[in-house]
Amino acid sequence: MFVDDSRLPLLLLSFGGYLDVCWSPYVAGEVARVATREQAIATLKRGPQNVLRQLSEDLESRRHEIDRVITEHEQRWRSPDPPGVLLENRSLPVQDPDDHPILAAAIAVGAPFLLTGNSRHFPYGRSYEGVTFWNPDTFLTAFFLAHPEAYLFVRQEYEIFVAQMGAQLQGS
Repeated sequence: MFVDDSRLPLLLLSFGGYLDVCWSPYVAGEVARVATREQAIATLKRGPQNVLRQLSEDLESRRHEIDRVITEHEQRWRSPDPPGVLLENRSLPVQDPDDHPILAAAIAVGAPFLLTGNSRHFPYGRSYEGVTFWNPDTFLTAFFLAHPEAYLFVRQEYEIFVAQMGAQLQGS
């Protein structure tokens, strides 16, 4: 799960054919859950006078953004159907059962890497069934060092993407 800016470079690398990025419906749901929780916490910390109304408005706004991001990702990223037998495997190196579908999806597509900000449940550098757990930023740094042309591509496309998103937001 990525809660930082590593998603956009990965998305751009997949657009450019540099990476075959995959995710699962479970991950899409997790993106929605985390983003919704973060929005609720941010709204509650602001403490507006009518917190229930403000929370409802903020969550509805966040839901539309989540739907847009998920739709964008689903257009480019493969979504595997993880084998159910793996989900019942008690010997997985990931102890949290909520994380089993994430590992199962990575194994199902034969991914060499699982990129996550969750080092507690997916210790960086550890591998299982050929899938190595990486921090997204560390992965991108190593990838860009090995593929400088990909770095140049992302820099160029990032600027274009940000300009387009800014124009879309101003038009709303």
